[in-house]
Amino acid sequence: MLSPFIYEEPVGPDDLIDRAAETATLLERALDSRNSRLEGPRRYGKTSLLRAVLTRCERQGLVPVSVNFLGVLTAEDVAERIERAYARQLEGAFKRWYAGVIRTLKPTLSGAPAGIGASIAPQAQTPTLLDRLALPLRLHERYGKQCVVAYDEFQDVVRIPGVAATFRSELEQHGPAAAYIFSGSHPGLMRDTFADRRYAFFAQAAAVPLRELPADALEQFISSRFAAGGRDPGEGLGPLLDLAQGHPQRAMQLAHHLYMQTSKSERADTDSWTAALQATFTEAGEEVHTAWQSFALTQQRVVSVIASATVKLNSAEATRRFGLTKSGSATAKAVANLERDGHILPSDTLPTGWRLTDPLLDLWVRNGRCWPE
Repeated sequence: MLSPFIYEEPVGPDDLIDRAAETATLLERALDSRNSRLEGPRRYGKTSLLRAVLTRCERQGLVPVSVNFLGVLTAEDVAERIERAYARQLEGAFKRWYAGVIRTLKPTLSGAPAGIGASIAPQAQTPTLLDRLALPLRLHERYGKQCVVAYDEFQDVVRIPGVAATFRSELEQHGPAAAYIFSGSHPGLMRDTFADRRYAFFAQAAAVPLRELPADALEQFISSRFAAGGRDPGEGLGPLLDLAQGHPQRAMQLAHHLYMQTSKSERADTDSWTAALQATFTEAGEEVHTAWQSFALTQQRVVSVIASATVKLNSAEATRRFGLTKSGSATAKAVANLERDGHILPSDTLPTGWRLTDPLLDLWVRNGRCWPE
């Protein structure tokens, strides 16, 4: 029984939920050669949205390229990622042109002893970052075509000393040759990179926020996918939407397990939902525990207060129940770090002013750092 709910990898354009406005904004800015950055927590569908936007851009005649920088450590790593992305994604005449350009960037002399059979052949050498960053401009000069380049997991580039400045020094010369979309899974670092005057990319890309999904859009999507499979989410749909809190990936994960617990031509009941919930807990348990262990002690206490959703962070009750010290600066620093890493989001309705991004982590912490029976 194949599930129609994808949650372990980026999805295709047909599986995006309620992202039409963001897609239209990014497309419009790309067509106008303006740079953008996606702002949103991890697993909110940034990579999926980038793919959909690049597909739309290609239909409009732009040349799309997507580069994932996850895990890069050096400028050479960055250059190699760019090189591989162009080699893999360009097609037709552009691919042949690119192959020729790369050969000119990597010439080296090789030959037999005494010079017999000497020849020029390309060999692997350390790629030059500036040369790779200049590819959209060279393509525009050769073909008059505009590129749209998506840089995903860009926060790993920013962490390498001096590399962000190298990017800006080259990219700011491209004008109508290219539009750039920057995306990353470290919200605070990405925001600082583009909104703080101390950073190289200050004011170089407009923010396009990626919010949680509205319940009605999720309800329609989940119900339609169940119906296509001859099933009804029934009594599981309401609690699923309540628990997911609009989190795109967690909503699809819960929907997948509810679907797998519902037989064809059947309607999910409370037993189906309970079984789906337990399957989700089993699958997500190690991940949630690892996230908790990654927090410093003060951060764990702050997370516990936020998950309780009942007291203020600077209250005597927070000190008594959760062990937060009366040092406002320590609490403020923990909150700032949690927000920068995307673990918490602002809330206008909760006493703390914050909520946990991951609803499963929220449930686990609120239940005493264990799953409900």
